[in-house]
Amino acid sequence: MGALVAHACPACRVAAAGLADGPGAGARPHVHVGDETASCCVVPHDEQTPVSAVDFPSDGAKASTPIGPFTLALGSDFTNAYFHRGYLQQDEGFVVQPFLVLSTTLVRDPVRQLVVRPYLGWWNSFQDGPSDGARFGHGGSPKTVTKQKLIWEEAHPGMPYRHYHVVNVTEIEGGTGQGWYETDLMAGVTVNWRDWTLDLQYHAHIFPSGPHDAVQEIGAKLSYDIASIVDDRPITERPFSLTASVGVWRELKDDNGSEETYVELSIEPSWRTKVGAYQVGIGLPVLVGSSPDGYYTTAELEDQTWGYLSVGVKVSVLLPIPRNFGRWYVNTSVTYLNLLAESARFANGGEPHEWIGSVGLGVQF
Repeated sequence: MGALVAHACPACRVAAAGLADGPGAGARPHVHVGDETASCCVVPHDEQTPVSAVDFPSDGAKASTPIGPFTLALGSDFTNAYFHRGYLQQDEGFVVQPFLVLSTTLVRDPVRQLVVRPYLGWWNSFQDGPSDGARFGHGGSPKTVTKQKLIWEEAHPGMPYRHYHVVNVTEIEGGTGQGWYETDLMAGVTVNWRDWTLDLQYHAHIFPSGPHDAVQEIGAKLSYDIASIVDDRPITERPFSLTASVGVWRELKDDNGSEETYVELSIEPSWRTKVGAYQVGIGLPVLVGSSPDGYYTTAELEDQTWGYLSVGVKVSVLLPIPRNFGRWYVNTSVTYLNLLAESARFANGGEPHEWIGSVGLGVQF
């Protein structure tokens, strides 16, 4: 198998651009589902583009601790296209990507500024039409099968009559991707210390409609808020963050082909402010996807290091709904993709450029 976001990295944080309220920076899981289009992240597609791990303080105060041992975040994104780490999955018809994340606090040490939170995540993608890109796109490893076929040959010198040969032929097979295209199961833990966040996770990609076989992987993502160098206030009190991240995901089992490695570098400036009575978060994520061992390839199937470049704008608005009903957010994003690898361009019909729009609704309890 060879992603934004976000997504639809997935890839689920209730509020994009670090607006979600919570028990301190990085206290919620950042589950990368590899969806470059998702505007909703619960600190996980993908998929999607990186999201700041900084919380927006409520009414100028520090973010509060959720009531009860668990935090539940759920919502859905609606997008015009789904790309997974630069590979087209769907760009026609209606695409909806619901998610759910359950997390709890295992360690909270205010003196050491340490928070540890394990989490479970579930992300899905539904589409109302088939996609040719889905047959080639999930990591550049299409689902294939080898069959024996009879090839008839006319008479020729040495064989004076019509005859046939039995040959092995490899064909691309699988479903069209229509309907319930993908469901992802995630389990992991985030460790936040001061301005650093480490996210360790297991991720299973499953395809109910059959365009690919299942893929399992493990990954780690390390993030740091560079703004802390010049602003020593607690992370929840900063109006600006500059989050740099590096992530590595390694396939454990890929039934579509060989197991490869995906590497992601990102930086995201983000702002949190008030517009009238509304709390607003704005993020400008920039992301580069790469691989050292064949996640991306040339037309000759040689390894290609750089897969894609993603540049986006993400906005979240906290809705004025009583806290007893949860923290509700509306999210929107626009993302530009520059497909650098030939395999990613091939999955996109030869086109190197793509614009993706997304709007989402999320809630955190």
